[in-house]
Amino acid sequence: MALVVSELARVVKWADQERVLFDLLSFELPPGGSLGLTGPAGAGKSAVLRTIVGLDDKSHGTIQLDGVAAEALGWPKFRAEVGFAPSSPLCGDESLKSWNIWSRNFRAQATRKVPALEAVAEEFGFPLALIAAKARDLPLPLAHLAAIVLHVRMAPRFLLLDEPPPEVVRELRDRLAQGLRSARARGMGLLLASRDELLLAETTDELVLLYDGNEQARGRTSDIIPGAVAVTRRRVP
Repeated sequence: MALVVSELARVVKWADQERVLFDLLSFELPPGGSLGLTGPAGAGKSAVLRTIVGLDDKSHGTIQLDGVAAEALGWPKFRAEVGFAPSSPLCGDESLKSWNIWSRNFRAQATRKVPALEAVAEEFGFPLALIAAKARDLPLPLAHLAAIVLHVRMAPRFLLLDEPPPEVVRELRDRLAQGLRSARARGMGLLLASRDELLLAETTDELVLLYDGNEQARGRTSDIIPGAVAVTRRRVP
């Protein structure tokens, strides 16, 4: 059982000219596994994630879950198994608790056991006293963290996490790493797009470096990021 991407590419046309957003990317992500995508802004990281879950059209390649093509499985069913967390906060008058009720209904088709909202919130160091607070009343970093908690609570087998804003990562890096490691320990596969070396070092085993849509390097995170093996793994109070 795995999420398998083979020779995936996306090419778009702008003003009668073609631009390659990313080209011929391949990987296999098993349950509980982790892969990081890194590179400068515009390298194609977000485009890869959006294409894998069918929000953008692919130009070439295949996307398979447990040996079945995403198109054959059907995008709604595929997205119930492969979640996508965009780089955006919870917002508006809804709270993490009320959004959790919606997500529980959304995932009604899932038969596997999912963790309690409070348990996931604790793993990410999200204050339990703020679970029912309106999203618009939360500090922006916590609103971003709440969105990630919600996506993990939806218990996809694989989570594609798009680059959290730098200011959020700087303030909440340890909490993010702690929560994502806990989710991986339950068997969730993680594909993380980020430019933050410490977050990648704490949460991913393998790393792909993209530049201008092309793969420049691939290997163990500890080999690509200097000092990655020396990261601190402490629990956030």
